[in-house]
Amino acid sequence: MPVKFKYSDGGRLQYGLDFNNRDCVVRALSNAFNVSYIEMRKEMGEYIEKLRNSKDSTIRKLAEISDVDNGISAAIWIRYMKEKGFSYKHIVNKMLKVRDIKRKGTVLIGGFAHATVIKDGILYDIGDVRNMYVDFYLYKRVKRACEGNLKDSTCKRGF
Repeated sequence: MPVKFKYSDGGRLQYGLDFNNRDCVVRALSNAFNVSYIEMRKEMGEYIEKLRNSKDSTIRKLAEISDVDNGISAAIWIRYMKEKGFSYKHIVNKMLKVRDIKRKGTVLIGGFAHATVIKDGILYDIGDVRNMYVDFYLYKRVKRACEGNLKDSTCKRGF
């Protein structure tokens, strides 16, 4: 099934905020978690502030240059997503496009200095980026019907 596109600013305009194409992480996360743009903006701001006090100097420096309005370093939001239970997949050959991602559930995608989200086969973003090359994506594993039930004759290994 092909990935469909649906325009979404993550709810930013309903709060009277001006257009900003550098807040893609906040927009993608608000769409991914079904929370308001303002709520996600606040949460990410607090998360970044917490990391600015990190003992890890690399994380601390990346947090210093990250801002909810002007861009959040990929390493920062990858860390955030991993803490939320998402798995990380790095794309080695850089030949995967957004439209080629077929995972079920919620997939956060990073590529070409942009973050976007696919939920259940629908891309939510302010622009149609289905042809964007993917550098990495984060996903939450969707439990399949047969999982943990291999004794059922209709379920097969290797699903």
